[in-house]
Parts: sequence; C-alpha cells; structure tokens
Amino acid sequence: PVMAQLVMDAGATFVLAPDFNPQVVSMVHEKQKLMIPAVATPSEILQACRMGVDLLKLFPANGLGVNYLKELQGPLNNLSIIPVGGVTLNNVADFAQAGAFAVGVGSELINKTLVAEQAWQQLTELAQTFITRFHENKKPDDVCYPL
Repeated sequence: PVMAQLVMDAGATFVLAPDFNPQVVSMVHEKQKLMIPAVATPSEILQACRMGVDLLKLFPANGLGVNYLKELQGPLNNLSIIPVGGVTLNNVADFAQAGAFAVGVGSELINKTLVAEQAWQQLTELAQTFITRFHENKKPDDVCYPL
C-alpha cells in the first residue's frame, strides 16, 4: 500500500502490481485510479473481479504458458488479461492468439546491449516489432486498441 500511494503521489494514473493484494486494490480504487494486480490462479482472478478490477496481469506468463491463458479464456472469456513475464518475439503472437488483451514486455525489449550503446532507434524498432506481431495475431473479433 505504501508503494502504491507513493507512485500515485508522484502522478501515476495506474498501479501495476507484482501480486494481488486486496488492501492495495481498495486503496487505488478509492483514489479512482486504474489497478492492475498480478494474478496466477482462477481464485485470484475471480476475487479481483469481485473487487471491481477490470484489467489483470497474468504473471509469470511464460511459466504458466500460453495454454494456461487459453484454458482460462474458456470459462472466463470476458476478462481482459495482460500476460507479463517471459513474453518474447517468439511467443507474443501465441499470447495474442490465445486472447490476451495486451502483453507486458520487459527484459526482452530492454536489451542491455542496445541500451548501453544508446541505440534508441533499434530499441524503437524492436518495440514496433512487438506491437505489430501482437496486433497481426489478434483474433478478428477481439478488440484491438492502437497505441
């Protein structure tokens, strides 16, 4: 809760959490900010939904796997889920096809070598490749918001 308060005090319009903490969800919602908690189990997902959470971070996505997301989409297909953790250029299309609302990309995008070389154009192109690959693989009936 302290860290969430600090980021909101600094001007954040949303909180992306490393776990599902009902106390943090309540506090962020009281401030009328977007809360995106990390979830891994159907129980956590449903508890978050009961608390009014509209966007969920599935973590660790690669560890749980694309098939796990597909299986969640069966009974819980009305949810907006963002796989995070281990999303790469090799699996971003699979997550899109499995029904991901979006994906969170970390170390695969922030290439240490490119950052050290200040190769900003290459990093921009890499980010664009992720975006393109994700959008190209969304199902036709999925809503897809351009960046």
